Amino acid sequence: MFYGSHGRNNNNFYSDLDTFIYYDEFSKNNAVLRVKEKILGILRSDDEGLFTDFEINDKWLVYTEHSFIKLEIGIKSISAARKDTIYVIESRIPNPEQAIVYDKNGRVKKIYSENWVKLDDFDILKKQFFSESYKFIENYEKFLSSFGESDSYRTYHNYNMAFHTLVRLQSMVDGNYFNLYQPREFLMSVFYNHNYKLVWKYVQASTGMSRSDIVDRKDKLKHLFLEVIEQGIKYFNLENGLMVRTQKFFEKFDLKYPKFSNLRDISLLPNKFSDTIKIKEGLIYRTASLSQNDKELVRKFLDDHDIKFIIDLRGKNELKRLDQHNNNYNYDIKEGYVKNIPIETNATFPPPKNPSEHFYNRFLADFQREIKIVFEDYFSKAAVNKLIIHCEGGKDRTGIVIALLLDLLGVSRKLIIEDYLLSFKDTKSYYIESTLGVLDEEYRGVKNYLLNHCGVSKKAIKNIIETLVEKDSCITL
Repeated sequence: MFYGSHGRNNNNFYSDLDTFIYYDEFSKNNAVLRVKEKILGILRSDDEGLFTDFEINDKWLVYTEHSFIKLEIGIKSISAARKDTIYVIESRIPNPEQAIVYDKNGRVKKIYSENWVKLDDFDILKKQFFSESYKFIENYEKFLSSFGESDSYRTYHNYNMAFHTLVRLQSMVDGNYFNLYQPREFLMSVFYNHNYKLVWKYVQASTGMSRSDIVDRKDKLKHLFLEVIEQGIKYFNLENGLMVRTQKFFEKFDLKYPKFSNLRDISLLPNKFSDTIKIKEGLIYRTASLSQNDKELVRKFLDDHDIKFIIDLRGKNELKRLDQHNNNYNYDIKEGYVKNIPIETNATFPPPKNPSEHFYNRFLADFQREIKIVFEDYFSKAAVNKLIIHCEGGKDRTGIVIALLLDLLGVSRKLIIEDYLLSFKDTKSYYIESTLGVLDEEYRGVKNYLLNHCGVSKKAIKNIIETLVEKDSCITL
């Protein structure tokens, strides 16, 4: 039984696969072992392969080797199914019997779980150190996934889950007992006897909901975790395998998850899921605005990826408003990289009763000059001048422009829509489907639209295709 995003049918590139596998009472002998062997056998024989697997409480987590897909699996007897239905319906809260009731003063009134224990036994603490280390990795990975989806609340929530798990780990290597549930003053009690330098490190790793703060601090959180793992290896006299595995996880995270909100190479989905088209990687990236991020982080990304231009589609009036909130590029980046091609939008959400009045449907008619500049002057020269293109959220204006580009390159409409939906939780497939419908009905396809309505030259279109499509892909120039 699938639950979570797959169960709700709103899964995307970053979704894990949440599953319950139930066995009947007559075959329960070694049932869990048999299921695990079967799944691991499939992964080992499949191209995806097996990266690693481990257990946290009643969950079995399996990560694949190449795409780093996470399978979250519960293997239970059918008699447990009724109890799980609440969990499946909510899919966001732990089972009710794990709850704790507090009175209005914050004191524990009633505990529904036997897990409220003091782990003051060294061997138990040692075992729990492994479990909590994996919990940190799980929560950190969920944080990166939510950040990739530009889901602000879940990003903040999962980041803080990882942060609190890290504090629990710190308390263990300090030799203190530890509760599975944290009392109200737990954070302060852990830090109370520590020196100022360590406490300040944790303060610097904590964050609010600001995306720029989170980007700036997530690496601090990671480095603190690695320091605690190193301390734990010494304190519990562990082998170094935990550190090696942890570092491999972070290497995988760096490959799968974006540095900035809504950032991805335009080749991401076509190269992963298309059998007919392959796009050259590292030439064009799409993203939300980078101007709200730490300027040094942005500069480092541009240098590391040899980016020559940032195409900023935000309008002039929009940029004036954003200036008031310090949401604009500093002088060096603006002068060295940014090319502003303003698309001033008065988008209406939800769409008006007359679809032709909606921003998406008007886009192709209203911004032909801007589209010509993007395609003629920048997309056609991406082999020499690698670029990033964005508006504010990287969803609407950027989404339409990239949809046009992918359509020109021969990417299937299904993948174009999937790429669009990857940007934000509030994207709706019918927005981009409507635009593509107008492209077909009123303009007779993307090539005719670019040539005869936007004025993009045949030479530029040929250069775009030759520049971005791998030679062994099937496409007619």
